[in-house]
Amino acid sequence: MGLDTVELVIAFEDGFGISIANEDAEQIRTPRMVIDHIWSKLGGAEVPPGEEVCLSLRAFARVRSGIVTALDCPRGMVRPGTRLSDLFARDNRKDRWRLLPSLTGMNRFPQPGLLPALNLRFQTVGDVATDFVALQPRSLAPEGAVWSRRSVRTVVRAIITRQLGIRGFSDDDDFVNDLRID
Repeated sequence: MGLDTVELVIAFEDGFGISIANEDAEQIRTPRMVIDHIWSKLGGAEVPPGEEVCLSLRAFARVRSGIVTALDCPRGMVRPGTRLSDLFARDNRKDRWRLLPSLTGMNRFPQPGLLPALNLRFQTVGDVATDFVALQPRSLAPEGAVWSRRSVRTVVRAIITRQLGIRGFSDDDDFVNDLRID
């Protein structure tokens, strides 16, 4: 396993609070295989319709609430596609960015110094929400919630996006041949 692969496996372990044996990690070739493996480790239970938790929606709601509070702006102004530079560039609002970790419950946030040049990962409010899903998925799930296959998939894809900077990929893409990781 190359360094990218090792870092990806560590991110999966941290995100889900599980351990993935090296032998298992070496056999996993696609995002779908990761999803299946993690879902199985978490109990592999089917979640009845209507009881499934949408982690992306919960992350966006927390991020939006934090931004609305920090900037004292209308809720409708903050959408997934809203550019962070449009929200935080005016009137030296970068200082207000520092309030977001406590307002959202997200421990790790990009540094305010990144805002003028906004790296590729954080261009929109939706990007921050996706990063929230990747970094702290367990904080988004209600206590005692069962991990559905869909929730596991959401987190796995967010982690891959965060770790590899890849957005457009299939669950069946091969990590080495299609996604070009070592």
